Amino acid sequence: MLAGLDIPTTGSIELFHHKLEVLSEDERAVLRNQYVGFVFQAFHLLPGFTALENVMLPLEINDDAQAKEKATSLLERVGMSHRNNHFPTTLSGGEQQRVAIARAFSTNPPLLLADEPTGNLDSNTGAKIIDLLFELNQEQGTALVLVTHDESLTKRCNSCFRLDQGKLHSDMPHDLSCVLSENQ
Repeated sequence: MLAGLDIPTTGSIELFHHKLEVLSEDERAVLRNQYVGFVFQAFHLLPGFTALENVMLPLEINDDAQAKEKATSLLERVGMSHRNNHFPTTLSGGEQQRVAIARAFSTNPPLLLADEPTGNLDSNTGAKIIDLLFELNQEQGTALVLVTHDESLTKRCNSCFRLDQGKLHSDMPHDLSCVLSENQ
């Protein structure tokens, strides 16, 4: 709901001074394109595109003349430059997630939403992915909203909320922004 992928049946959500419930789907898509990056648990890379093309896509949508250079640089930053021309099906889960993170940060979004970004990864790869996510978050100054069941991640967050039985509780102050979800 925070990204306007769905709208509330009651109440209001305001994102960057725009009330999401009064915007059309197309208007919400434009708003997401301008302000929001996503790191999904299931990666959501386009299977017919290479790693480089997946990262270039949001830049090309924004008519960025330096899309290839920026995407190449980000893939290098996430340790994937050696896999630029590989398709998602030939990448491991950790590699796919690193490509997804590069794509999410490609447009320098002011807000990045990460939904269980380590949920499909082994614990060692997951720890590396989280470190990378927080590093890029700090470098780019992006507000990070992290949804997770992994309570150890909350120690790295400065604001934490617990969703319990449909009620949101502010109860776990730590070091970056985090949303801890239990009963979804």
